Amino acid sequence: VSQSRYRLDEDIRYSQISWIDRNEENNWFFQRIQAASNKLNTKCFGFDIDPINVIQYTIYNGKNSHYDWHWDCFTGNALDNLNDQRQRKLTSVLQLDGPEDYEGGTLELLPCGSIREIEKKKGYMVTFPSFVLHRVTPVESGIRRTLVAWFTGPDWR
Repeated sequence: VSQSRYRLDEDIRYSQISWIDRNEENNWFFQRIQAASNKLNTKCFGFDIDPINVIQYTIYNGKNSHYDWHWDCFTGNALDNLNDQRQRKLTSVLQLDGPEDYEGGTLELLPCGSIREIEKKKGYMVTFPSFVLHRVTPVESGIRRTLVAWFTGPDWR
């Protein structure tokens, strides 16, 4: 696990992140995330996606930890700087804490101009297209932890 504190612009995002690379020891867990996301992808989206090889561990710890409105796909000139980066197509967020562990910190999606709050439930995973705007509202108290997987694939057709 490699760690970093992500504070590029604290007005947009304030959290701590680490990366978990897929290996022989944790492959079973990656397979479970992959299987659940593949099932939903087949049923709802039909995107051409690759297996995941890395998962982001995110900690929103304390007052004002948040991530403002954003999407997870790359657009415009950002692709020019990514060399062999493939398009992010699906985002899966697995909640590691329950509503009793923190206040605030709600994951909100904005799929068609209407905000949808995602239920705070330990072990609950939501999967959505990476181009959907979403945010994590400020954590008021406690700690919110998640695992985030991005499923990439070839350029959109």
